[in-house]
Amino acid sequence: MKREEVRAKIAGITDEQLDWVMSENGRDINAEKEKAKTLQTDLDNARQHLDEIRSAILQNYQDDYDYEELRTDIAVPEGLTAYFNDTNAQGDNRDTAYLMTPDFTLQSDEDFVIVYGVNHTATGKAQYSNAVL
Repeated sequence: MKREEVRAKIAGITDEQLDWVMSENGRDINAEKEKAKTLQTDLDNARQHLDEIRSAILQNYQDDYDYEELRTDIAVPEGLTAYFNDTNAQGDNRDTAYLMTPDFTLQSDEDFVIVYGVNHTATGKAQYSNAVL
């Protein structure tokens, strides 16, 4: 927001009032920048933790088992994204990111699946987690 823009929108605003508006706006912008910085740090930490979990799982099983890592995709896109991509959003729902993998079949009783991820309940970012096979 620029001073000239505020003067053009609010006729008769005094310099003192304009200073206050600009100060409050600057404070709000800086607060939002800090929130964004914190969220980016949280995201970077989550990615690092996922990489560590993946490495630990592979280290534990890769010598004894053949494995396949399945790609995850967003299963239920957010409503507006679905609208623009002409896909079915299964109802507009912003409560979580629903992920899925391609279909797969366990071939024997010795086959198994490992599902891992960030414990968002522990981070305070979620109330519950689940996995469906």
